[in-house]
Amino acid sequence: MNYNEKLEKAVDIILENILTPVLYMYEDEIIEFIVFSDSRAISDDAFRRTEAEIYFNLGLNTEITDIREFESSDRTEIMTNAELVFSESDEMLSAFEAALFEDMEMQAFDKLIAIERKTETGTYYVN
Repeated sequence: MNYNEKLEKAVDIILENILTPVLYMYEDEIIEFIVFSDSRAISDDAFRRTEAEIYFNLGLNTEITDIREFESSDRTEIMTNAELVFSESDEMLSAFEAALFEDMEMQAFDKLIAIERKTETGTYYVN
């Protein structure tokens, strides 16, 4: 099995074990797969078991991470530079990316409000 076939099989293993509408991949020292999963339904143990299954079956060192573990600016970088290896549909991908950009805008707005509050009251906190 060549390297690309191994990567395709790794994606299949992830999709069998972790419900995610999108899946990104970075290749570096290890292969990092970035998912968007329901953390209430899928535990970190499921991520670790899936990584172990990929290593056992394919010999690929991988790390699986939920995209929500990253800061909003890092999420944008992931969407821009990581390889999209799975999307449930084009509509789902568009909605997902729009939601992440909206989160980034909300964080920027919250930061602006905090700075204005500091300027007006001398503290970042609500009195």
